[in-house]
Amino acid sequence: EGSGLGLAVAHGIVEQHGSSELTEIRRQRVEWQKEATSELARGGSETGRAFDRYMEHENIKTVDTLDQAKEQLIQDWKQHQDGEESTLILAYRKKDVADLNQRARGVLKEAGSLGSEERTFETVRGNLPFAENDRIMFLRNEKSIGVKNGTIGSVERVESNGLLIKLDNGATVAFDAGLYRDFDYGYAATIHKTQGVTIDRSFVLGSAHF
Repeated sequence: EGSGLGLAVAHGIVEQHGSSELTEIRRQRVEWQKEATSELARGGSETGRAFDRYMEHENIKTVDTLDQAKEQLIQDWKQHQDGEESTLILAYRKKDVADLNQRARGVLKEAGSLGSEERTFETVRGNLPFAENDRIMFLRNEKSIGVKNGTIGSVERVESNGLLIKLDNGATVAFDAGLYRDFDYGYAATIHKTQGVTIDRSFVLGSAHF
């Protein structure tokens, strides 16, 4: 009954105001990726062709174990940390995300890409050390500091009681980590957490969960 009412309302809106249909793929800019996206959307026998396109461009790699897959993913991700592209590692399970976040941060720390001064904060994901240039993801909407669930940014300064963050949208925010604890590293995230996020280059950990 509820869905029938919703359908009637939708029809009424279309009749009064008209409708439009999105026919052009905007998420991907590369032509072969657009074609693969269309094939995945159509499904059936075309799904295999979409994966063939990714294989042909060496965008799908296979290894023997989960640990090898994570290591390969981190090494591929590492090659794209010196440019202007935004990057994000994606996984299905939270425990894989936590592991990948630690591995990615370890790579940057070893390379000297993070600030020398670290401070550990109590977060909803445990006690985590943060330094200048660390990537951070906010996990809860909070109007007072201008962030939403899934907002990503980089640490500009570590304070005694919180962090100053330059968000990817260009805004700068500061927060008291004693009052807002819903944050984590922003190198990797779950597929669910990143719905709707636009990233230049993503690195996906494939698993049976897909």
